[in-house]
Amino acid sequence: MLGFSALTLAAVLAPGLEPAGRAPALGAAFAFFILLGARKSGARPEILAGLAGAALLIAILIPAEAAALGLIAGAIVYLLAFSPHLDFLELPDPWSHGLSEFRALFIHSSKSYWDETYASGRWDCLRSTDERPRHYMISGIVRDRFPTGADMLDVGCGYGTLFPLLKPQSASYRGIDLAAAAVEECRKTFKGDPGCRFDACAFEDFQADAGFDVVVLNEVLYYFHFSAMDRAFRRALSLLKDDASVLVVSLGNNPKAAWTRRRLASLARPAASYLVTNERGGAWTINVYQRSPACA
Repeated sequence: MLGFSALTLAAVLAPGLEPAGRAPALGAAFAFFILLGARKSGARPEILAGLAGAALLIAILIPAEAAALGLIAGAIVYLLAFSPHLDFLELPDPWSHGLSEFRALFIHSSKSYWDETYASGRWDCLRSTDERPRHYMISGIVRDRFPTGADMLDVGCGYGTLFPLLKPQSASYRGIDLAAAAVEECRKTFKGDPGCRFDACAFEDFQADAGFDVVVLNEVLYYFHFSAMDRAFRRALSLLKDDASVLVVSLGNNPKAAWTRRRLASLARPAASYLVTNERGGAWTINVYQRSPACA
């Protein structure tokens, strides 16, 4: 990741300055990068003050043009180095993954994509502690609203990471996912637990015997095509039992998330909204919708 960021730094600085100005600009860039990195890692105030003083001194002593470009470049490198969106660069075949992820988000999210990426271990990160904040928030929402238990549908359940947290509040739990490999692992992991059921199917093909108290769309909605997103959202609302039931929608910060949030804002008004973050800079917006009066 840092190597990629260094290449970006060079690309920003190389065409923008005469050769004599590049070294000062690099000094300013790295000073600013180190300052922001130290702040990110929670360095002591006196260390941050010393680094800030050093960065300011460098900026004062070098030409204004080199200082300005250096500070901009340092900020860009910092954002790249600590961006959770670029974690795919650490994978064995990052560019292939990036292309397939782009295709799944913007063109077509196919069953073969999910089967292949789960089989390759791409989604093992869903079990990491970095992902836990949104899981804890979702389980807390369910606990607060249904302290005596709820019938739940988890759309795009993946490895079933929500189920252990939801189980205390679960009268019944049903998880569905497009990836057969993920569903099969869920069945093995939770084998013998009568409170859960897992099925491999597309959401649009899912048939429910009855309504649910809680429907969860956890990092799922933006994988629907633009033309199908409204239909998926409304279908999720239609699966709620009654006006007290809730639809919980979690959205992260992938390239399609901002558009998805704007689209949802035009469809419905959430009954509650939460922002959840982790230490690596990951962030999720978690909205709670009800069948009425939330529908636009």
